[in-house]
Amino acid sequence: MTIISKYFFPILFGLVTLFGKSQCAIIEAPDLTQFEVEIKNIDDQALVVFDLYNTIIAPSDMILRRNAKPLFKEIDESIQNDKTFVPHHPHSDDHLKREILKNMKFEPVDPKFPKIIQELSERGVLTMAISLSNKGNFGSTEKRAGVALNHLAQVGLDFKKSFLESQAPVFEKPYSSAVFKDGVLFAPKMQKGKILAEFLKKMNLQPSKIIFMDNNLKSVESVDSEMKSLGIDTLCFHYTQAETLPFRADETIAEFQIRNLRQSAEWISDEEARNVHKSERNALIVAVGSKSGVKVKSTQNALEKENVIITPCPARSHVQDQPLTEEETKLGALNRAKDCLAKTDAEIAFGLESGVFFQDDEVYLCNWGVLIDRNDKMYVTNSPNILLPKEFKDDLLSGKPLKDIIHDFTGMQTEDNNTCAIALFTNHSFSREKQFTEIVKTLWEQYHYFKSQEEP
Repeated sequence: MTIISKYFFPILFGLVTLFGKSQCAIIEAPDLTQFEVEIKNIDDQALVVFDLYNTIIAPSDMILRRNAKPLFKEIDESIQNDKTFVPHHPHSDDHLKREILKNMKFEPVDPKFPKIIQELSERGVLTMAISLSNKGNFGSTEKRAGVALNHLAQVGLDFKKSFLESQAPVFEKPYSSAVFKDGVLFAPKMQKGKILAEFLKKMNLQPSKIIFMDNNLKSVESVDSEMKSLGIDTLCFHYTQAETLPFRADETIAEFQIRNLRQSAEWISDEEARNVHKSERNALIVAVGSKSGVKVKSTQNALEKENVIITPCPARSHVQDQPLTEEETKLGALNRAKDCLAKTDAEIAFGLESGVFFQDDEVYLCNWGVLIDRNDKMYVTNSPNILLPKEFKDDLLSGKPLKDIIHDFTGMQTEDNNTCAIALFTNHSFSREKQFTEIVKTLWEQYHYFKSQEEP
């Protein structure tokens, strides 16, 4: 290493600290609106930094969400005070916390995060994350890194594209336990601004601008203060959307999960706990013609209080991806339900399908649902049709996907070809999830009514 390269960056950091003038600001961000505006305007010399937990990812299990902590504590204390409860193998609280963290499921705080991070990477913008935590929760920093990277992988988040593995810095005291792996900086609890500054120094980075996002205000203030002292333009987002995530913890299911944790030192998800709990009560097995997404969620919403085990099934519709008539849409739903029964042991199956149809000069979005049972009894219903702009007609007839038409119409990118349309053209009063939930509820009640009429 030459003398120039050896001392260039320490000298640069010193000069910036003494003479640099930076523009730094903290923005309160209850959602991603302002953040999305700002990242559109940065160049490829900028650095975007995210916090992990309760910033970009949050627990899927309701009882593990932040707002449910008091309920978790209350249930846990009740179990431990139960004199009839004897765990198979008693474990320390730290051990049980590690078991939860290794096995819990996560979801993005906002569904847009995977696409945002991917697009930043494709633009060549350096993108990374920082995660600080107590040693007792995970063990060594390397072990904590492995657990956290698994959590990110669950939701399709990947930061390693911005940094080569060979670029991993080696830190000295007091940061010697910090580890940089796959684009994520892991360290024990400390001031986030200090560890970020040390990272920049070790990596010889002088970004044109830093955009930082964290749900913790102290961390935001720490980064704002430290980057200001380094003369780096920084925009810090105090991002609090995780605080508004719904948490409707089913106390029966939560008690089952926590009791199982204390009993067997194993954490099971909401879905696993619900299925095990219901299977013990001779639940009805129900299949739904989708592996994930809004159709499964709608079925879960509709049958939340019913004694059922919901089995997602990758069923085929055997119609075109964008059905262009009501009959074709209805047929797609029927085919999905039939395919479910053929592929599973379910006693009944739901098929759900979205499409469009044309009436006179108008264009409508429609949703249809079908329920069939092992006796070939079939129940059919649909949701209110949604009027679409007339100018969509030619594009739809030419085979252009509705999601692309919506993108051209609004300038917004959507993964779902109907969700955005339903919300947009009903003044955000309805959603695809709400419509499918009502369809499933209606089919379920029809099924039970006519079944009751057949019983002697």
